[in-house]
Amino acid sequence: MLDVYTLENIFILSGNPEISTLSMKLFRVTNDTRTQMGFLIRNVYPTQEFLQSIFYSKYPGIAKKEELTIEQINNGIDINKCKNNSILNRAFRYGLNDTLDIILKKYKKVEIYCGRRSKRRVETDFIINHTRYKIEPLIPFTSIMEIINEHELYKDQNMKTLQTVLKMGEIELDLVGDCGIPAESLNYGPRKINLYRNMNKLIDFDELIIKAIQKDQPVFTKYVLEYEGYSENNLKRIYNTINYSTTDTKNNKSFAILKKCMEKFE
Repeated sequence: MLDVYTLENIFILSGNPEISTLSMKLFRVTNDTRTQMGFLIRNVYPTQEFLQSIFYSKYPGIAKKEELTIEQINNGIDINKCKNNSILNRAFRYGLNDTLDIILKKYKKVEIYCGRRSKRRVETDFIINHTRYKIEPLIPFTSIMEIINEHELYKDQNMKTLQTVLKMGEIELDLVGDCGIPAESLNYGPRKINLYRNMNKLIDFDELIIKAIQKDQPVFTKYVLEYEGYSENNLKRIYNTINYSTTDTKNNKSFAILKKCMEKFE
């Protein structure tokens, strides 16, 4: 009878995840997160990115396993690597909200290049050896609306993910305590910074609720109507936009919620 260590090595060295079905014991061993991480490091991440993406498409059980995505982050895997099947995209696609919460709090130290003759004011968080740096988030987006639209967070099944994203504007970092910057290197600025200070946090709820009603997403529609507390004029404007569009409103639950919300002004 082979021990666990031997079975782990057989699985990792085989390069074939399908051998996990050969026996119940091997199946249990190969479903261990640490073992799967070893498999990925040896067999998947050394390959080209398109092959990595194919792997995750072929094995969705691995792609959507939250404990494994967190382990990947802890092992320093680039969250943007692997394009459509990157850790970041999988977190949004599969609603891996614990993973997303970790990603949103991650940051990088970026060196700022500024020529001596440049008159442009550069935002600097700290200076080490005469080199200027700033703290930036890992995610490559420039606006919350970009995130919401790209990942369709106005759909009912993505409500928890949307709520996680809405909290990103509240994330603060202590440059010394959280980022390990020596206090003497701070650039006479605040010790605490908002990680998403340079991101456009404006959310066009009118645009989102119109999309939600057109796609009949009643949970999101009800949430936004209560969240925003729309005036009568704004509700009428949204109502008219939907009514004059090609949306079928007859059996649309979201549109019915909108009409009921308008009744309180009658």
